[in-house]
Amino acid sequence: YEIGVRLVGSEMCIRDRSNVLEKIANKSATVLRIGATSTPAFTIWNFLRDSVFASVSSETGLKPIFGTLEGFFSRADKELMARFEAQGVPFSTYIGSGRDITKRLRGIAGDTPAYKNNFLYKAGDKTISTMLNFNQIVEEAPRLAEFKRALAKGYSPQKAGAKARDLTLNFARAGTQGRQWNRYSAFFNATIQGFDKFCRMMHDRPKETLAFGVTYITAPSIVLWYQNHDKDWYRDMPYEDKMKYWFYEVNGTIFRIPKPELPGYLFGSAVERTLDMVYDKDPQALDKLSLIHISEPTRRTPIS
Repeated sequence: YEIGVRLVGSEMCIRDRSNVLEKIANKSATVLRIGATSTPAFTIWNFLRDSVFASVSSETGLKPIFGTLEGFFSRADKELMARFEAQGVPFSTYIGSGRDITKRLRGIAGDTPAYKNNFLYKAGDKTISTMLNFNQIVEEAPRLAEFKRALAKGYSPQKAGAKARDLTLNFARAGTQGRQWNRYSAFFNATIQGFDKFCRMMHDRPKETLAFGVTYITAPSIVLWYQNHDKDWYRDMPYEDKMKYWFYEVNGTIFRIPKPELPGYLFGSAVERTLDMVYDKDPQALDKLSLIHISEPTRRTPIS
């Protein structure tokens, strides 16, 4: 028999994990991913950030916040959820893509290691699993809304599923080398997929992407910058925070709102820094622009 190159490459990715250093790096990346995604802050950030990104990317007209809420309420439709899950959409989310189907099936079959019966392990696992499950629902919400709308427009379940999986970032997408690197670098694939998704949006739907980017990102960026740019607390805000967040002050309390990663950088932060240069006469404002500011997930608290 002759085996294709892709199959060989995939098989090599899962073969021989006996190297001690390799195992340590792999476990460290896994722990970092779980720690970053099993917190209430991550849930809030995902809800806000994905709502905006989904609206820029949507082909069915999702609106920020409302599109995500539509997905939440649509979960009550059991038939819709069954079709949604049958297309494998839940496994395209950040959390869903990291879940090991094989381990889950072994648990159902009763093949569970003895240490997992320990009370402390069960308590900790239950706490983390509950948070991850809720975060998974948040990630699925805009995808479910897109899936429902695509079906209503006459798309087949397969086409609707493809659109839903690729609405924000499809974390199940990765090449052979990308999967390998992602075992050691917690957010490697997330960063790659972010660049890839935005490039495909600009190539496939440039007019819509620019129009929605200006409407949902540039416009609020200009408004919030105008409100904040001459205030002392905003001037003293770390540069990296200005690149990653919008800020809104209410009665002396400053709220952070996460921007979508790459679209937020290009349609929002770059515009703000240009305004700094023009109106605040800061010639250095654009010098620090760097894509490094979008390479890590947001993990701050929403209130300053």
